[in-house]
Amino acid sequence: MIRTRTLVILLVLAMVSTALAVWSWRATHAVLIEPGRGEPLLPALETRGKDAAEIEIVVDDGKERLKLVRKGDRWYAGPDLYPADNAKVRKLLLGLLKLRKAEPKTRLAKNYRTLDVETPGKEGAQGTRVIVRDGKGAVIADVILGKPAYDRLGAGKSGQYVRLTNDERVWLVEGLVRPVPAITRFVDHYAVDLPRDDVVRGRIRHKDGEVVEVRKLKRKSEGDEALFEIVNKPEGAKEKPNYQIASLARDMAQLDFELVRKAKTRKEPPLVQAEVETKDGLVVGYDVWREGEALWVQVHVLKEGKDKKRAEEIRKETAGWEYGLSESLGSYFLKRLSDLIEAEEKTVNDLPDAPAKEQSSAAGADAGTSGKGAAEAGKDATANQPGDTDR
Repeated sequence: MIRTRTLVILLVLAMVSTALAVWSWRATHAVLIEPGRGEPLLPALETRGKDAAEIEIVVDDGKERLKLVRKGDRWYAGPDLYPADNAKVRKLLLGLLKLRKAEPKTRLAKNYRTLDVETPGKEGAQGTRVIVRDGKGAVIADVILGKPAYDRLGAGKSGQYVRLTNDERVWLVEGLVRPVPAITRFVDHYAVDLPRDDVVRGRIRHKDGEVVEVRKLKRKSEGDEALFEIVNKPEGAKEKPNYQIASLARDMAQLDFELVRKAKTRKEPPLVQAEVETKDGLVVGYDVWREGEALWVQVHVLKEGKDKKRAEEIRKETAGWEYGLSESLGSYFLKRLSDLIEAEEKTVNDLPDAPAKEQSSAAGADAGTSGKGAAEAGKDATANQPGDTDR
């Protein structure tokens, strides 16, 4: 009987001990059982993602922002609604959809800036806010994407700190989405994209009248390197290495831009008028203006040649638009003959004569001194030279 009672007491004590252990664990690990763990961060995107008609991306102090707008089956980017790459927009939406809550973090606003989840628009904020709306303007998703958390959820597993804009709680989520409010991130940023090896001629006419033109030479045999020559090379000038000559034409085969807007009608002539020609006779022209530190380029198909399909594609993509690029990115439009020709080496005979040595102060003081006076002056000047008395 006593043994049975002892066993019962021990069993009760064990149960109490277990209960206390569970309570203690729950108290110290409450963060791990916060409701929502493992759920989608933006569940409305699963059910209403197909209704997305506008995406707004806002960063930092709120001055940098970009809107993506859907019309029918096509997405457009920026205030002028430049045609976007649908696949790149879908990739952003899919990335947002895949974000899953992993660990709840702080609720304290004072910690937001450390994790880059402060609402953009405030001075010093560094978060990225993404708002997805439907066609009637109703919000489907509104989230602030903060710092990445590489390997925080395991080796090779990306995470990120995020906060729903209208919620205090910060979450560490599975997945990583880092959109940039730059139009070139969501469009095909080559306004013109010709095969570089098809280019046979390039020509640049500067506003001051200087013309630089290069053309491809015929290969003597199939294995020979494709060589270019300067068409209007000055007589006797030495060309720079051939790859530099070829680049004047080949660099114009692809117009890689950073900004885009509706084309302006200008009264002033272009800074540069350039053209590039392919082996099929397609000639694409560029009119280039400078605005501040940027170059703005309008594109024209000057000749179709045998490549009517490509010519029509270029017309369709570029008509009514002009493309902005930094001067460094568009430096090939500014090349001159001096950039393709070796500087003339000066020989010794080309150098100016050295100035004559100054006359001695004694001789220069009195150019009219008599022969006798000059002799005496010379004698005085050398009288005390070492060794003179030992001769």
